[in-house]
Amino acid sequence: MHSRVRQSRAYRVPAVSPADVADVFFVRATLEGVGAMLAIDHLTPAHLGRFLMLLPPRQPVWVTFLMRQQIDQRKQFRLGKAVSP
Repeated sequence: MHSRVRQSRAYRVPAVSPADVADVFFVRATLEGVGAMLAIDHLTPAHLGRFLMLLPPRQPVWVTFLMRQQIDQRKQFRLGKAVSP
């Protein structure tokens, strides 16, 4: 990342290019994805319940079902079991 610093009164403001911003967001998205994949192995029903409490109160029931189903499938896949679609 190459940045220049521009003096503006008492503040030092680094000049950031659009390419630098894109790189930062790419790295962040990659790390978040990997973090989620690693965390799924340690997710418990209690964690899922706490997460579901953060959803809006009018969240459709099918969303909850799909989330639980996806978690179960990922755990089975990680354990080397066959996963049915």
